[in-house]
Amino acid sequence: MVSTGKSFRQKYGTFEAKIKLHDSKDLQNAFWMVGTTILPHIDIVNAGKKIKVGTTWGDPKELKNAQRISKFLGRRKFASDYYIYSFEWTYSRLVWRINGIEVASTNRGIPTEPLYLLLSSGLQKDVNGILPAMMEIDWVRCYQHTDYNEESFFVRHAYFLG
Repeated sequence: MVSTGKSFRQKYGTFEAKIKLHDSKDLQNAFWMVGTTILPHIDIVNAGKKIKVGTTWGDPKELKNAQRISKFLGRRKFASDYYIYSFEWTYSRLVWRINGIEVASTNRGIPTEPLYLLLSSGLQKDVNGILPAMMEIDWVRCYQHTDYNEESFFVRHAYFLG
């Protein structure tokens, strides 16, 4: 797991990574964001049995009552090569893209606190025959917008990991 929890948090912007996922459904690969507690939680890409993008929000003390918006895609297609997974967060909208193509968006569950990035990979159960397995990360980029108005979209800072 790679976490920016102690070094980098940001509210609003564009967050993207060029990632090659492993082909196994038993390996959980994720590029996600979280704040001080487990909620709010943004899945930029979460690859388990399927690819999931979405947001989860609510009271962290009442996880069973958390609200979710998720979109699911087939996983196999995304294991053949590198793809750019990006997430755009403004004060009024959340947008998920893969290779620049919008796959989901919402105006609900928008976080109001800075979040940090996590990139993680792990086995969902003990299995034989899929190791070694990995999630390959070419790069991670984070952009902060100077103006949060939807019509004005300028980049002020870019942060690069890897």
